[in-house]
Amino acid sequence: MASFKSMSFLEVIVTTCLYYIRSFYPSLPQSRLNDEEVQGNQKVRILSCNILCLILSELSSTIKKVSTLSGYLNEMLTRSKAQQIVLHSIVSSVYSFQFESSESSNLNKEASDKNEDIFPDTIIDFNEKTGSSGFQEDMQKSLLKLLEQLMMIESKVSPKENQTEKNIAQSKKDTDSRSARIRFQPRMSSLKYCPNILIPSQSMFLSAIQTALQQSHKSSLHSNWLSLVESTLPYAGRSLTRLVVCVISQLCHNLADIALKIEQFDDSNLANTEVMQPNYLIIILKGMATICHYCLIDNDSNDSGYSSLSQSSLTPTTSNLNTSSSTVASAHSSVTTSTSSTGPLQVISSLFNVFSNVDGISYISQHRESSTNNGDPLASSRRTILSHLPRVLSSILSIWKVVSAFESSEDSNNHYGWQIMGTAKDIKKNILEFLSPISLLHSSNFLGAVAIVWHDLRDTKAVKDNRRSVVPNISSNQSLLVELISSIRVLPMESVFQTVRQVIKSPPASIHPRKKHIPLEVSMLQFLLAYIRIFPGSQLLECWKSLLVLLKDVLNIPSTSPLAQFHLLAILH
Repeated sequence: MASFKSMSFLEVIVTTCLYYIRSFYPSLPQSRLNDEEVQGNQKVRILSCNILCLILSELSSTIKKVSTLSGYLNEMLTRSKAQQIVLHSIVSSVYSFQFESSESSNLNKEASDKNEDIFPDTIIDFNEKTGSSGFQEDMQKSLLKLLEQLMMIESKVSPKENQTEKNIAQSKKDTDSRSARIRFQPRMSSLKYCPNILIPSQSMFLSAIQTALQQSHKSSLHSNWLSLVESTLPYAGRSLTRLVVCVISQLCHNLADIALKIEQFDDSNLANTEVMQPNYLIIILKGMATICHYCLIDNDSNDSGYSSLSQSSLTPTTSNLNTSSSTVASAHSSVTTSTSSTGPLQVISSLFNVFSNVDGISYISQHRESSTNNGDPLASSRRTILSHLPRVLSSILSIWKVVSAFESSEDSNNHYGWQIMGTAKDIKKNILEFLSPISLLHSSNFLGAVAIVWHDLRDTKAVKDNRRSVVPNISSNQSLLVELISSIRVLPMESVFQTVRQVIKSPPASIHPRKKHIPLEVSMLQFLLAYIRIFPGSQLLECWKSLLVLLKDVLNIPSTSPLAQFHLLAILH
């Protein structure tokens, strides 16, 4: 108790709760512990997390009234090592779930073959897997809530003059290209906490997030992790790009994996439904929308449209993301019907006002100004996400494909099991709500990504068999891409013509590296030709002037290839 003499009562409580979070009973034969005693310790650990969450929440509101309190709290968190303890606890929680999958069990066998020390794992299994089977999940949820509160108060009490320097030093060590390939290391010694670095900049924090999202057998916890990520965005600073790339890349992989499972789903493998969590697809789509919209939608571009944002203080959790979905859906139909009676500027202004409330952006936009003052992390994240748009669009298209196949199937009632992850109607609705603001505000980058995906979806075998055909037949996947783009109501045909002309004349910077390997103008015109064919001729006549301007400008480009000129003639025909 001598170490507590110089502590305040608040610090004693915080330190004690941190000790209880890491409390374990030794799994020794002479201890003779029963299940009730182990379960009692489990309840104490969760209660300690809840007490710390309550304390940190109260302190966050108190700092605004007592500014001198921030220095003391920063020193207290440093002395108690709160950030380090909570991060290590979360990493340990994620690590323990690794061994429930087949791959991890193989790793465990390899470790035992090498005669490694498994005594810590034995103690953890005894304390966490004895009694209630849901303790590990409940403990991880409590730790995530505690980490969220800890990041909020950390951002308020950390010295502002040193925070930027620390983030810059960390960003030099970890580049954006490396962030997309962060891998969780099974050996705990390889995951080290770096002192004087904020939590969002810790490599073990990003590694734990990616590994948790990789664990398909624990998909029920993904909503909690996405809620943590959404809350982290305003406090990420210069680590925002690494965080966004890490999460978006993993979510795209999850969507592609789910689409493959749905395609292989039938009555003979109903056991797979155990890994299908309720509304899981909706949760992933909303999480991707929140992250991408935070970086891509500039809330300061229209003051009148975003004037109401400063009055919102909702936490962007998965539960309250559902509140804005109906608003955006109704806006799509209202905007398209009011175009004839209002000017284009008024329409865009109303769209900005509507999309400002999409998926928790009203909350995180309050912190945008403070995050952009420290360098320009938001601009870097925006460029990174725009460069990843083809990957995002491709993964979303894979889900659109299986949903469309389900809707058109006559035998759809026999394969209803996978819809527990989201009904076909809700999935398509969330996909359109995700893509509509991006296609409106970043139309050139969006259609440039469409051209890249179009090229990737081509039927290479059919192209080789019909080499004499100047305009190849489109594949079934390309037809689905056209269907998806045509379903975006905020992207009418006239806007498509104008944007295609802009993309061909001056390709976006985000697709310049891939332009060397992909005939961008040919792919863009092939998509446009397929896009025009699904609309009636009367609608094409309304946009005839824009089409003629497109043909004229593209033909005047000296670098236009002969194949692109043939596609222009096909469009004119």
